[in-house]
Amino acid sequence: PEMNVSKGKFLEYMKQRLENRGHAVVVVAEGAGATLCSSEDALGFDKSGNPILPDVGLYLKKEIKDYMKSEGVSFNLKYIDPTYMIRSVPADPDDQLLCTFLAQHAVHGAMAGFSGFTVGQVNHKFVYIPISEVTKESRQVNVYGRMFGRMLLNTGQPNFAPDGEPIDRKK
Repeated sequence: PEMNVSKGKFLEYMKQRLENRGHAVVVVAEGAGATLCSSEDALGFDKSGNPILPDVGLYLKKEIKDYMKSEGVSFNLKYIDPTYMIRSVPADPDDQLLCTFLAQHAVHGAMAGFSGFTVGQVNHKFVYIPISEVTKESRQVNVYGRMFGRMLLNTGQPNFAPDGEPIDRKK
């Protein structure tokens, strides 16, 4: 979710996990780089003055390696970029059928004169959804809500929020 993550807490948890269980799987979204990488890690700045951050997966791989070596933890790290895995697996029949229906409905909508829409399923019916409705507000996981709490409880994952971070329950 869109939250600050303490790199120190994360790395210490990884160390404990490897020592206790001998393995760990880390899944990280590209947006995590905004909180894990510091301004010193930036590869430069874009035209708006925002930092250009490194690929968070490769960055985290290096940070984990450096930390585990400095702590004397024996480990074997495998890094898999999921974009290659996703492209390497053929679509199953359900995916093929869904894509066919979505494409057919998109063509029918365009032939009917609609523009600025996308096709989706609502209550098992294919519908035209205005792009403006899909993009009008950003959806974020409420890191103070029940759903996030349940995820932490069910996965056994600790909360990696930095200590003393102010709680803004309105997010």
